[in-house]
Amino acid sequence: MNRIIHSYQKLLSAHPFLVQTVQTGVLMGVGDVTAQRSRYFYGGSGKSVVLKKVGLDQLCFSPTFIGCFLCALGFAQGKDFQQIRKDISRDYQDILLTNYKIWPLVQLGNFYLTPLQYQTLVVQAVAICWNTYISWKTQLRQQDKIEK
Repeated sequence: MNRIIHSYQKLLSAHPFLVQTVQTGVLMGVGDVTAQRSRYFYGGSGKSVVLKKVGLDQLCFSPTFIGCFLCALGFAQGKDFQQIRKDISRDYQDILLTNYKIWPLVQLGNFYLTPLQYQTLVVQAVAICWNTYISWKTQLRQQDKIEK
């Protein structure tokens, strides 16, 4: 695992734009494929199906994704495991609670009201705001350290 992290950091230092572009494309592609394929887990569009989709998203995917994101961010910033654990302890709960204030409503409306072919577009549009929030949240403490 350390070799993978070291290789990633080396590539990121040498080619930051290329690595981040490829990384973003892969992550967004996986997200889009997952969103499109999720309809096969719960076919149909009734109210109970919508609630199952949102429940699955919020109880399984969101907590996992936020944890993975914070880990990946820490590694990309060159932090060690101890610092990453500290950052996760500090930020994870607040980000997850904010997620629960935004995404269930977005997903309920999206799954229930939005035609399937536009669902990914809706999620990606809201994700722009969400990603901005996460970036701000995780950089807030980083900026405080720099100013001190």
